[in-house]
Amino acid sequence: MFQLGTVFRWHNFPDIRDPSSTTNTRWFVYLGRSSSLLIPVFLYICTTTGKVSEYDSGGPRTDNLFIKFRSGECGFDADCVMDVDINFYEDITEDRLVRCMSDIEVINVLP
Repeated sequence: MFQLGTVFRWHNFPDIRDPSSTTNTRWFVYLGRSSSLLIPVFLYICTTTGKVSEYDSGGPRTDNLFIKFRSGECGFDADCVMDVDINFYEDITEDRLVRCMSDIEVINVLP
């Protein structure tokens, strides 16, 4: 599948958490997967947000577990934040991602 830390862009991402949402392009970082002894295999991925100012000192999300990336760093095309507290997905199956591979663009791998 992916190497740990792979940064990828998922075009037409179907947000299964909000069935009424429209598909859009989201950036993700691959953080691993569940054991292949368990069926189905679930992926651990985290999406990013461009709401960087919410993580500045005094912002509403300063206490969240997050990593900031600057534009150009690790392939990101804008300043963004990976917030593990609210943007972590553990409910996407490996099969689902494989079916969507035509919509997935690998960008880089975190150092």
